[in-house]
Amino acid sequence: MAETHYETLKLEKNCSAQEIRSAFIKLSKEHHPDSSSSSDKQNHANFVKINEAYSILSKPILRREYDVQLKMRQIPVYTTAAGHHVFRDDSFYHPGQGDFRRAQAKPYYGIKGLKKLSNKWIVFACIIFTGVGCGLQFWAIKKSFTFSRDVLDRKSVENYNAYKKVRERATSLSKDEQFERIRKTS
Repeated sequence: MAETHYETLKLEKNCSAQEIRSAFIKLSKEHHPDSSSSSDKQNHANFVKINEAYSILSKPILRREYDVQLKMRQIPVYTTAAGHHVFRDDSFYHPGQGDFRRAQAKPYYGIKGLKKLSNKWIVFACIIFTGVGCGLQFWAIKKSFTFSRDVLDRKSVENYNAYKKVRERATSLSKDEQFERIRKTS
């Protein structure tokens, strides 16, 4: 198995950012290709590994992603007699049932005591629910008086007639008479 970035910097996985920086500085000084203290031909390759390890472990987001990748490498993979790889995830499998762990009979959604419905039933229920909703909406629009064309036309004519009367009354009075009426009403 290849060396991890933690092993490259000679650190534990739970090290701090300061420890990562200190280890990088120390190792990069030791393995720098231009360093006069060492003449090893592997210095360049080691220096590149140290730089790569530091570039990932020094950034918190990249370090978190790298830790997840390391953890995924440690999950055991089983092989069947036919040579197929079987991925094991403890959230779906339970221990103690031979070499190959059998899937638990867990529901896919979390309502205890409710049996898992097939996809056909769920689709059927969604279609029924949508149909009832569309029917109620159509009925509400059809029965609503505000969407009836003749009611809207009648209201429009009534409003226009009221507007015409107010306008005629206002234009028949002089400005002084209009101001006098405004003073009386306020």
